[in-house]
Amino acid sequence: ESCRSVAKQLRVAASSVIKWVRRRLDTGSAGPSRMGSRRAPKVAGRRSWILERIKACPAVTLSGLQDWLGGRGVAVSVASIWRWPNRRGSFGHRLLTDRRSATCMHHV
Repeated sequence: ESCRSVAKQLRVAASSVIKWVRRRLDTGSAGPSRMGSRRAPKVAGRRSWILERIKACPAVTLSGLQDWLGGRGVAVSVASIWRWPNRRGSFGHRLLTDRRSATCMHHV
């Protein structure tokens, strides 16, 4: 059967059936591709550096860590920094979200 006739029977666009056929030929399956990615957090490779910063400045805030990481060329959100240690069950609960309470933010 042609892709167009199958599309008509299924009441979908012919381009959809053509893509399904192409995917089947390329991958062996007409099923959808995996969505999203399972990459490691940007901060994962910097664990020891982050822990050193926290040891040097226990009052460091999430925003402070974001600034420090930004100074090292790592663009990361505060939410990413918060989620990363909480996934690992380590120091996230000790990080403050209020910048005013940190006294050593200027020491990068």
